[in-house]
Amino acid sequence: MLSFFIGAYSVISSSLYFFLPLYLKDSLHFSGSQIGLLYGVLSLNAIMVSFPVGVTADRYPTRILTRLGLAATAFFLWSLTVVSRFWPFLLIFFGFGLSLQLFRQSLDILLFKETRPDLPRAIGEYNAWRMGGMMLGALAGGFLLYSLDFPLTLKLLALGVLALLFPTVRLPKSPGVRSPLLQYGRDFVSRPVLFFAAWLFLFTLHWGAEATSLAL
Repeated sequence: MLSFFIGAYSVISSSLYFFLPLYLKDSLHFSGSQIGLLYGVLSLNAIMVSFPVGVTADRYPTRILTRLGLAATAFFLWSLTVVSRFWPFLLIFFGFGLSLQLFRQSLDILLFKETRPDLPRAIGEYNAWRMGGMMLGALAGGFLLYSLDFPLTLKLLALGVLALLFPTVRLPKSPGVRSPLLQYGRDFVSRPVLFFAAWLFLFTLHWGAEATSLAL
């Protein structure tokens, strides 16, 4: 079930992010720097959400966060269709990015809390669904935008996200494990974790540039 949800996440994100600059430029008439700022905010979302989501997921059932992320994502997707000025759009887009990150990170947490013996295979399937969802989302997003306008596409995505709330009853109930807050900091500043974080930072630098410029 986790693989299905991460596939749905990838469909949502790729169907929106790749084509959004066209809408921002051609319909809302945002400048290149404004579009770049919007996508820069997306990069901050993951950093801002990671720690509070991780701590909360250690204390409460993670699927509560999944449901909260889905509900908020649907709300902000719909809200994006009713604003056209840059600063209100930025605020709503910021909320959308936070809620979508909450949804995604809750799924990652549920995956790594599983104790099944075939976990490496489960991780492989999970990432395969993630990559497949990206491909399907780009194709579906292009088809919808060719057939419909962008605001209607956003509304359809919002309704689809709301529908995902129903199958969350089949997500696993993750056990809670409380750790002192300082323990998270000590773990992060360890040399292996810092090295891995630095590698991830360098590896993902290209994503923002691609998402902002390729569609344009």
